[in-house]
Parts: sequence; C-alpha cells; structure tokens
Amino acid sequence: GGGGGSIMCTRTSTFVIDHEFAFYGPMGFDVGAFLANLLLAYFSQDGLEKRSPGGGDRSSNRAWLLGCVVTMWRVFEKRFTELWDARGVGEGDAGVTPGSVYAGENNKEALRAAQKRYLANILVDSLGYAGAKMTRRVVGIAHVADLEAITDPDVKAVCERAALRCARRLVLEADKLTSIEDVTAVAESSRAFV
Repeated sequence: GGGGGSIMCTRTSTFVIDHEFAFYGPMGFDVGAFLANLLLAYFSQDGLEKRSPGGGDRSSNRAWLLGCVVTMWRVFEKRFTELWDARGVGEGDAGVTPGSVYAGENNKEALRAAQKRYLANILVDSLGYAGAKMTRRVVGIAHVADLEAITDPDVKAVCERAALRCARRLVLEADKLTSIEDVTAVAESSRAFV
C-alpha cells in the first residue's frame, strides 16, 4: 500500500521504490485505491470528450474503464480464493480457517461460505476506501491528472461533482453494494446527471 506507482513488475523481476510510504494495513485500502483511480478516470471522460476537437466520443473509454472495474475485482476474487484454497486452511485449530473446521471434502461448502463472507467484507472496505480516495483526489491537494487535464472550469466542475456523488455513495452505501456490478451501476447513475 501507500504511494502510487511504487511497485514495478516485469515477467522476471519486481522492484519496489518509495518503500518508506508502504504500510501493513487492510487489503481494502489497496483495492479501493485502484478502484478509485479507475472511477476517477471514468468520470473524467465527459470533460475530456468536450475538450477534444470535434467532441471526440469517449463512450468506448467509459465502457472499458467500467469493464476494468469488474475485471479487477473478479481477478482479485478468483486469485485470492485460489491462494486461500492452496495455503489458507491451517493445521488443527489455528488460522482464519482452521483445518479442524474447514479441511476435507466434507467441509468445502463451509469453506466456500467463509471465503464468500470474507471477500464481501473486503469489498465493503474497498468501496469505503475508494470513496474516501476519490473525495481526497477531487477536493484535496493531490489532484488526479485526468480531471486536471479538463481546461474548462465549468466542465471540470460537472465531472468532479459526478465523481463526488459516486464517492459519497460508495462510502455511505458500501455495505449495501453487494456486487461489483452494483458499483458500476452507482458510477453510471452518478454520471447520469452530467
């Protein structure tokens, strides 16, 4: 977690820079930060569209960005569950999913239910952090480049208000948004006022 762009990966190596900004914290923080950046890029598309000569339709960019929101969560959910299946059931009575309760074929349904609950909680945390980050990036000092690239202040304000509407709902309704599709629906309905 921490500063943006601090982890750089290739197929053969990984580098971490600015490690002084790293911290150990909830998974939802990092997932939420990534969601926030995708959503802020989504909300900037209307302003960037208006800035382009001849209008420049950005509907495909908006659809792609919302698709990235869904894909990111689905891949996270899948990979997290795969790793949990491979390494997450402890021996005896230890760990989040102790073997005495969750090991073996007879307990797969209980393990799946525990994983589903855990991932639902990560989603709630992620949405709260995403909403907070979106708000910070709009009203705070560290603005986001996509919104800053909108030169018309009135158009930029419309895009920022749409992003803030979405951010507010993510924070206040995180526990009611039970799927990633609910999140994209919130983004679309927040943009509907543009």
